[in-house]
Amino acid sequence: MVALVAIVITLVAVWWYVPSVSDMQALRAEKAQLEGPIADLEQRGGKLKISHCGPERRLCVAVQDYAGIFGKAGDYRIAKGY
Repeated sequence: MVALVAIVITLVAVWWYVPSVSDMQALRAEKAQLEGPIADLEQRGGKLKISHCGPERRLCVAVQDYAGIFGKAGDYRIAKGY
């Protein structure tokens, strides 16, 4: 009897927490729809590691020092991950 109750509880828990087939299909469709815009965002800087630095908590970004210095004034760097 205890085993039967345990099985019923397990089945109810699985039914409650596991998404239905239609929910999974909807999620897959949404994922496919979002993949293009996500790739575009990554190319446009979406992977930048942004933080707040210094006592004034100014906006800063992680850069690759070894990638070189660019711009007429030497004030451009390559962002890490690009």
